[in-house]
Amino acid sequence: MSSTVDDSGSAGLVSPEAAAELAATPPATGVPWVRIAVGVVLAALALYIPFYYGPDTNRLFSQAIYLAVAAMGLNLLTGFNGQVSIGHGAFFGVGAFTTGILMTEYGWYFEPTILVAAVVAAVVGAVAGFPALRVRGLYLALITLGLA
Repeated sequence: MSSTVDDSGSAGLVSPEAAAELAATPPATGVPWVRIAVGVVLAALALYIPFYYGPDTNRLFSQAIYLAVAAMGLNLLTGFNGQVSIGHGAFFGVGAFTTGILMTEYGWYFEPTILVAAVVAAVVGAVAGFPALRVRGLYLALITLGLA
């Protein structure tokens, strides 16, 4: 594949020949075996850790996992959509608060509370996000700050 670039004043534009070559090249499909192997190893490690370490270390791993989930949600919003949300942590807190109430006040086990907390946080997020549907940029950030 050639990488010729047109130097006639149009910075960064690809020549027609290179564009035709790129269009004729099929996109890479499938999952590389390395990603599958890494996924299997990480899943096995995640199943092994709770039996090997004590309760304090397991609590630390649990906190790291749920903070990673919150970070992935923020990455989805800001990284892929390019939107700014100052109130992102508020919806994360709604789910955590729901889990805490269900476990302490109602005696639920941890696993079912995760599903209920996700639904409650999604409903609160949908209700709070409805007014912000047509707003972008700084105004969206201000609305999310006000809703938090």
